[in-house]
Amino acid sequence: MSRTRGQIAGAAVTGAVIGALGGSAFAAALWPGSGAVGAVVCGAIAAGVAAVADLRRRPGEVQPLTVRILFAAMIAAAAGAAMEWLFPDWSAVVPAVAVGLVSGLSGGRLLKMALGIAVGTIVGIGFDAWAPEAGWAAATAVTVVAYRVIAALVWRGKEQLRVRAEQLPPEQVRFVVPFAESSGYVGVDYLRRYAESVGASFQHAPMDVGIVASLDDLAGPRFDPAMVHPLVREFYEHTGRFHLMIVPEWRWWMRLPYRIYRETIARPLGQANAPFEIEEVQRGVVSWIDV
Repeated sequence: MSRTRGQIAGAAVTGAVIGALGGSAFAAALWPGSGAVGAVVCGAIAAGVAAVADLRRRPGEVQPLTVRILFAAMIAAAAGAAMEWLFPDWSAVVPAVAVGLVSGLSGGRLLKMALGIAVGTIVGIGFDAWAPEAGWAAATAVTVVAYRVIAALVWRGKEQLRVRAEQLPPEQVRFVVPFAESSGYVGVDYLRRYAESVGASFQHAPMDVGIVASLDDLAGPRFDPAMVHPLVREFYEHTGRFHLMIVPEWRWWMRLPYRIYRETIARPLGQANAPFEIEEVQRGVVSWIDV
């Protein structure tokens, strides 16, 4: 499906705003009083880059790495300029480490966080020693560019998570349920309430039910159901035949965040309430599939 004019225009507007912020920060630091000119010029260039990149990409794909790095640098430059305005007497190491840390955290790995801090420290020290007049906008932008390039090389093809959202017509997303839960609680009866709202049939935990009726329904350009092992197909199409043993193993740095998430969000919503300790599994976990 090709990109619509509205989607391309939206990308251009977003690019223009980010480019204007970054361009203003760079220009004001390098040529005092020229922030407005920098905003206009960089905003126009960034709008064109974003529009062309969005026009050329296919649905479900992210924009090219170079474009993402460019816009990340613009955002970092604006953040650096803002921090310099608030704390003009501080060392450039502070904003550089701050944006490096944020960049690393967004990568979802402890090593990426450490890399962001290390890159920010080195860049900040370098700007303090050899280019203090360049301003924090340049220091933070260089930090982000250096971090993103190094991370892309080190973790190439090893992304932990990739999330994309595309607007599609209803006939292309048959598995999306257009039913918003208004009570603030989802729980296990969500499908029953949805069936009642649209007058559809409902069965609670029917025998020999599967996660999907047939894997063939999921066939697509990157998935050939014929390549699936028969046991895997049986599990997805006849899930009720199986008994699962869950052994929860958490990385130490995820234990506290997940516990906070479970107690403050998952349990109140009645969703994503996975076992946390082996003792919880031993007490029993009951699961079923409604259709």
